[in-house]
Amino acid sequence: VNSHRACLSVKKICKKWEKPYYMLPSSSVSSISRALTDVAESCSLKEQG
Repeated sequence: VNSHRACLSVKKICKKWEKPYYMLPSSSVSSISRALTDVAESCSLKEQG
């Protein structure tokens, strides 16, 4: 399985189970940190609203 196919598989599973899917531009710590911050902010907004 190549990486493109793996990404499409994960995206499809997330859609099926109604889970968020975040495509990271790289596997760097800063990229992962930024995504986690975005998810935390999104969850915080949902709780408030």
